[in-house]
Amino acid sequence: ADALSAVTRRVADEGGTPLDRLVQATLEAIPAARAVSLTVLEHGGFSTEAWTDELARRADVLQYELGCGPCVDAVLENTANLSGDVSTDPRWVEWGSRVAAEVGVHSVLAYRLVMEGDQQAIASLNLYAQEVDAFDEQALHLGVVLATHGSLLMTAVMARDLVTNLVARLQGNREVGIAM
Repeated sequence: ADALSAVTRRVADEGGTPLDRLVQATLEAIPAARAVSLTVLEHGGFSTEAWTDELARRADVLQYELGCGPCVDAVLENTANLSGDVSTDPRWVEWGSRVAAEVGVHSVLAYRLVMEGDQQAIASLNLYAQEVDAFDEQALHLGVVLATHGSLLMTAVMARDLVTNLVARLQGNREVGIAM
């Protein structure tokens, strides 16, 4: 409850985008995490919409290139994924060996964010650590709370963007109508 309250205050009070504030607050709430990112699947393609460190962005991009990994699978399979040592994890053999060697990531947590309504995107909150078995049971439970908060935040951000686009289209239609 304290962690969720702190994340909510941070997202509400600080500058930057809400998604940037979410990943930064998640990083601060889970001490074992070295970097945090937010993956989004929209219009058939993956992208990293927010990240705390280049390490997270590089680990994400490698998954997109290979088409597999903990965050890609979390999004596609509607799961949460934990690996204490990606270099030996049989689920992502190529990604695990490459991300350990090239980026220095050994532990990962990835939670699919569940959006409300008719959202056109799917997202994943991803936590990376450079130590083996970095995430304990407390980090797992706290991650679930933060992913739930992230789901609500992503839903709100996407709804806001949809409204902004609709208002702009409506204004454009009015201008065309006036001109005609």
